[in-house]
Amino acid sequence: MINKVDYWLDLCDDDLQAARDMLKSNNFLWMGFICHLIVEKALKAAFRMLLMKFRPKRMIYLSWLLKLIFATNYLKIIKAY
Repeated sequence: MINKVDYWLDLCDDDLQAARDMLKSNNFLWMGFICHLIVEKALKAAFRMLLMKFRPKRMIYLSWLLKLIFATNYLKIIKAY
């Protein structure tokens, strides 16, 4: 299971380098998209590390992950937007 955590974190590192390259070339729209992907992959890695059983296949679970991780602040985050 740790290999899956390393897998997601390695992907984050690769995407971070891509985002830095896009920032240097003033490609801000794609840089923002890549940063969004980095956050999703980091959440998957964190979730895997915490539970070591659940394997999210779709980011439709993103709100569920946020609710689990930020249980007390979840509703405040949603109401803010």
